[in-house]
Amino acid sequence: MVDAVSAFSEAFAAYKKSIRDFIVYSIAMNIASVILWGFLLVLLIVAGVVSLGSINAMFAPGGAGFSFGTLGFGATVIILLIALLIFAWVGSGLNGTYLETIAMLMGGKKQTMGAFFRGIPRLATQLLAVSIISGLLIMVPMAIIVALLSLAGPIAAILGVLIAIAYAILMALLLTFATPGVILENRSAVSAVKYSLSIAPRHFLGIIIYVVICAVAALPAIILNVLYIAFFYMPLTSAALLILYKKAK
Repeated sequence: MVDAVSAFSEAFAAYKKSIRDFIVYSIAMNIASVILWGFLLVLLIVAGVVSLGSINAMFAPGGAGFSFGTLGFGATVIILLIALLIFAWVGSGLNGTYLETIAMLMGGKKQTMGAFFRGIPRLATQLLAVSIISGLLIMVPMAIIVALLSLAGPIAAILGVLIAIAYAILMALLLTFATPGVILENRSAVSAVKYSLSIAPRHFLGIIIYVVICAVAALPAIILNVLYIAFFYMPLTSAALLILYKKAK
């Protein structure tokens, strides 16, 4: 079983050794994330306004208004879906380049801000694919479980929801090593997911301990908020995850 406590100990030692760089790139990660979410919020507001206008046009007197409104609403939905896909792609790349930077710093290498942001498109596609594959592995069986047990009545439906939630938690734990596999070994999305599912069961208790430590370490954020997350929690837990992956091989 992989030693999660040891992983956090090594991560903390690496953090202390390169604390300035850890904090700098954690701040860069958070600023970029805020900007990305800001763009998404603006897009959603604009889409909402345009959709409202299109809906009003759909119910305007005359068939022409209805046709124009339908076309406008459909175009807005398509544009919004494309924008959400781009948002997910960039977000995946941002998370990937941050983890890659943490790995570099732990290995004694230096990172530049330019290389940090250039890593986004290089890593985005594979990490987005990991998210999509993982989502399908979790959501499809959950939907099937709930749908089938719902046919047996309300009590079975409640049981189905509980089983589906338990399944989702189990799969999320088993997929813990998928993202590190892409970052540290340049695996494809499919290979990273398969590898995580193959090795995670052997280190399941260690993964649970890692998650528990992460949860406990998050408690000070209730008081310290964003500064604690950016300056300490993010770099420490990210470094510990990468070390955990290396120990599990």
